[in-house]
Amino acid sequence: MGCKRTCAGLLVLFGLSLGLRLWPIDHGLPRSYVPDSHVVRNALGMARDRDPVPPANAYSSYPYLVAYMLLPVYAGEYAAGRALGAWGGAQEFGMRAVEDPTVSQLPARILVAVLGALTPLAIFGAARAAGLKLGAWVAAWLAATSLLHVQFSTQERPWVPLVFFGALAAWASLVHARDGSARSLVLGGLAAGLAFACHQAGLAMLALPGLAWLGSPRGWRGAELRRRLAQGVACVALFALVGLVLGYPYYLRHGAVPDAAMIGGEQAEGKLSIGAQSIVFGVSMDSLRRLSGALVGYDPVVMLLGIAGIVLAFKRPVLRPLAIFVAAWGAFFMT
Repeated sequence: MGCKRTCAGLLVLFGLSLGLRLWPIDHGLPRSYVPDSHVVRNALGMARDRDPVPPANAYSSYPYLVAYMLLPVYAGEYAAGRALGAWGGAQEFGMRAVEDPTVSQLPARILVAVLGALTPLAIFGAARAAGLKLGAWVAAWLAATSLLHVQFSTQERPWVPLVFFGALAAWASLVHARDGSARSLVLGGLAAGLAFACHQAGLAMLALPGLAWLGSPRGWRGAELRRRLAQGVACVALFALVGLVLGYPYYLRHGAVPDAAMIGGEQAEGKLSIGAQSIVFGVSMDSLRRLSGALVGYDPVVMLLGIAGIVLAFKRPVLRPLAIFVAAWGAFFMT
């Protein structure tokens, strides 16, 4: 398929994907009922206080990247509304946002929907990097029409941005696993860092370029080893820098997060934590049953194809790092 036909097909796919997500975008409004949508409160709090680095959990326990993406969105909405006479100043805009959640939540949902609609394109790129042709279109179509992904793309929460940047990390990592280029590994670290800056779960995304680095075609001796190590250090350093500055800048300004600011308060004391959330280790069969049932209920075909795909991916060296990641990710977060 020529470049023009491929670009046209991707444009149609993006339009379909975006349309599916924008169609129900105003669900429930003007009621505010979507759980844990405090990224909106975080962005509004930053704008009101004119402070882009509030302490952890001052407004949200999530990292700050999604809130930072919302700030220019709200600035544009404010400027347009003021030009049209919808509000006379910042104070009135803030009052309207409190009185009518549509003012703040709808733009946030649209931002998430756009990132959700871009995700199938990243999936397509990753599949092409793995050597798939028709399979790349099938993978992108399944991502575009996944009921679970469509629903989460209409909510002002950080999960879809996390998945979008994770898909970009997977794309770059597959390229690195194929050719060992420094650029692809660094880009993988960058995308993984952006995922980490969206949600604490994004920390695991570093495993994508990490596993690709281990399986890349570069050698393990002499100059090849030195280049491999230099690339790995650059990848991890960029991941840490992006994650810290865009997701957890309060560490730089306010220091360690006190136990009182942690979700769970005293119960989180002594546990491994990132930002204002602690990491829970352990195996819960109840969680496995509940989440497995939800996944099958949402997308049974995607679930079955995904399981089969993991098994088949282990047989292809370029896909093996991704298969290991998906299997480990599912085992950790579903139990």
